Parts: sequence; structure tokens; C-alpha cells
Amino acid sequence: MKTLTRQAPAKLNLTLDVLGKREDGYHEMKMVMTSVTLADTVTLASEPGEGIVLSSNLGFLPVDGKNLAVSAALRLKEETGADWGKLTIGLEKRVPVCAGMAGGSSDAAAVLVGLNELLGLGLTRERLMEIGARVGSDVPYCVLGCTALAQGRGEVLTPLPALLHCWVVLAKPGFPVSTPELFARIDTQKVRCRPDTGGVMAALEAGDLPGVARRLFNVFEAVLPERKAHQVEELKQELFRRGALGASMSGTGPTVFGLFDAEAPAREPAVLALGTLTLDPEAHTVLAEGKEVALTYREFDVLHYLMKNRRRVLGREELLENIWGYSYIGNTRAVDILMRRLRQKLGAAGDYIRTVYGVGYRFEVAEK
Repeated sequence: MKTLTRQAPAKLNLTLDVLGKREDGYHEMKMVMTSVTLADTVTLASEPGEGIVLSSNLGFLPVDGKNLAVSAALRLKEETGADWGKLTIGLEKRVPVCAGMAGGSSDAAAVLVGLNELLGLGLTRERLMEIGARVGSDVPYCVLGCTALAQGRGEVLTPLPALLHCWVVLAKPGFPVSTPELFARIDTQKVRCRPDTGGVMAALEAGDLPGVARRLFNVFEAVLPERKAHQVEELKQELFRRGALGASMSGTGPTVFGLFDAEAPAREPAVLALGTLTLDPEAHTVLAEGKEVALTYREFDVLHYLMKNRRRVLGREELLENIWGYSYIGNTRAVDILMRRLRQKLGAAGDYIRTVYGVGYRFEVAEK
């Protein structure tokens, strides 16, 4: 048995612009992308036999050709006649799924590059990128793996100077984003602001991290549904509060990232302290009037969401969509039952959670 292990790093969009829809149905893109150290681990094993077996630490991932890692292997075999006997692909996922960071595409690129090495195929990087373009638009970039300008549908790549060393904080909101929906929205809405891609390229050339950071921009943020856009903006403002030089959404989202020039502020815990309540999302603890309160995961998530969005009324449907998930939409009674339980557990601190006109909830506390 021959084995090989490769890392499959996440990508971030420093800029993302959609120039228009093409006759072939794809969109003309112009974006600057870079890779970060957050990565999946892809292990390949070839032995006598036949077929492809994929395993992952995430049980919900497809294990057939719908998984880009398998699709990449099949495409490589079709294009080159590569013979691996029985191929086993192991994915240890660390890059969030459906997050705008090309996790699946990076896995596919790792399979192409890894099989080329494992089987001694001798294919050039350009040939692997060409094969990758038939698997997915982000795969050629992930094969290249450096800071680059991406054009066409993402497969026309120009290497750029590397982003200066920095720290990146990633935050993935709890809502899904439909890529086809965002492209449909951008086709029908007027985009008033576009990224300064040339300015980012010049800043990269000059080794100017603040110059790159202040030009981070993604046109998809402008066409997000209102509530989702609000949450993305709140995350960006939180990153700025913690000292980010710049912040933006990556890809079609929903992941938001911030660039930091120092490690300490990037690692600052995002503790929320309001009135007599203190909530620490990393330690998953809540203190009410100095005493720790035991909450279920859903109660914790609801309280966290209320405290983050304390300046507005949160309708029951919004809480259902963002905490419970789409399958619970319409079951507003579930929200009210949880709220009563949450108030009881928090004691006097639970008085901060107000029912507003019977339509939703707001977290109210006097703030300096």
C-alpha cells in the first residue's frame, strides 16, 4: 500500500467583484484570493483492488461523486488513465463546510496534487489546474495555492506577492447562504460599490498590510438579505472593536474574517458583559449575578443571540431561523417555551429579556 498525506488550506477573498453574466451561464469574476493556515488533512492510500472509498470525520458529507474530492479523482482518471487500484481518501475536516472558504475545492486540489505525486504521473501544475477547472471554479486556485488575482470564472490566475504575515480571525454566522440566490440577486440589483482590486494589488506589491486591509471588499455583501447582511455587519464591527485592520466576508459567505497585525488582540475572548450577566462563547459559560448558570446549548445560543442583537427587536421567526433552523419555521410556541425557561434560570437577570408588543423579544439593560 502506498500512502500520502497533504494539507488542504482554506482560501479567503481579499476582494471579490462580479463583472457580469457570460453567455455560457457563468459569471465573469475579478478577485484577489489568498490561503491561510486553517486546513483540512487529506490522506490518500492506493492498494490492489478497485474503486474509491472516502471517509470523513463529518458523517453528513457525501462519499460519492458529489464530493469534490472523489470527483477530482475520477476526473484525473478520465483525463490521464491513472490507475490507482483501490483508492482510499480520508478527509479530516477543519475548514467549515459551506462557508465561502473553498474547503471542498481545496480537498479536490489536494487529491489532484497528491495523486500526481503518489502515482508518479509527472503532470505539471498547469495541467493539474486545467483538470481542476473541470471539477470546480475554485479548484485551480487551490492547486496554485498562493496569493493570486483570479479572473474568468476563477480559473484564470495571476500569482501576486504574498500577503504580509498577519493573524486572521474567522467567524461563521449560524445562517446558510445560497450561492445561486446571491448570483441571481447580483444580476438584478445595481451594485453601487466595487472593490479597489488594483489598490489591493499595489499594496501587496509594496508589502503594505494596512493598505490591503482597508481595501477588503466583497460585492456579495451588498446583495445579502437584510437580516443576514445585518449579522455580517455586526460581526465586522466586533472584529474592528477587537483591533482588526480590516474585515470582510469571504466568497459567497457567510464567513466573516478580520486581519490583525498582532496576535494578542486577535485572540481576545469575545466575552459579552451586560448588566449582571456575563456570557463567554468560547468557554460556553454564563454568569448571572456572579453565579454560573447551567443552560442547554439552545438556551445558550438564544441568550448569546439576544445579547449580540440587543439594540433591536428579534421576532420569533428570526430566532427560529437562526437558532432552531428552517425546519422549525412557524413553530413560534417553541420560542416562547424556551424564553420562559431561560428567564426562570437567570432569575432577576432574566428581567433583561423583554417581550415586545407580543411580536418578539429584546434584551434591555442600561449601558454606559
